[in-house]
Amino acid sequence: LLPGEYKLLKKGEYKIKKKKIGKEKVYFAICRGSCSRGKRPFMCRVYPLLPYLNKDGTIKVIADPRAGYLCPLLSAQEYIDPGFKKAVKKASEILIRDNDNRRIFAELSRTADEYIKFTGN
Repeated sequence: LLPGEYKLLKKGEYKIKKKKIGKEKVYFAICRGSCSRGKRPFMCRVYPLLPYLNKDGTIKVIADPRAGYLCPLLSAQEYIDPGFKKAVKKASEILIRDNDNRRIFAELSRTADEYIKFTGN
């Protein structure tokens, strides 16, 4: 969850877990199999894409390497609307203006780097 989403979701249809990723303590929302589509956290809304924060501070949108074995869309990326990718990038660029969000995106991006090294994807 991005900072602030925890407060919005702590009561309701998600199980919330706190974990450490890199140097950051973050909350994860775990759905119970279905959810109200309009109340999904940001990262659920952009799945299977990942807003990746480059080391130069710019955002690029990549296929989330953690989703490669789970999401059939990633084996046929031509079905992912380019407009959706642009919207994810634009929203992410706005979100990283906040330092807390920027730190979370940076840790997720470094985690993606490690995952890619491990899996080769």
